[in-house]
Amino acid sequence: MPIKNIIIGTLLCIFGGTATALSMSAPVSMAYTVEITGFKFVPETLTIKLGDTVRWVNVDAAPHTATAEDKSWDSGRLNRQQSWVLTADKRGQFKYICRFHPIMKGTIIVEG
Repeated sequence: MPIKNIIIGTLLCIFGGTATALSMSAPVSMAYTVEITGFKFVPETLTIKLGDTVRWVNVDAAPHTATAEDKSWDSGRLNRQQSWVLTADKRGQFKYICRFHPIMKGTIIVEG
């Protein structure tokens, strides 16, 4: 039996009470991919959590960007097979475009 369980059990005996599960591990972040293909962001809308990462990968022959409409982030030019990663560090809904092809639009929704 791990020492942590012995200590928790001993404290419960001393103070009387019920056990509540405590998590000692850090929150798990997820990694997502948005493919730039056919002059579209796929998926067009993506819902993620704080700390998650999104990787944009350009599979088109034409160069593209992933640029927040409010200019808070910008991938810069992504040529074919290049990628760029963003880590979600604030909550909200973030609309983005390709600077070279503004008809291309996407949305990242970051939840808490």
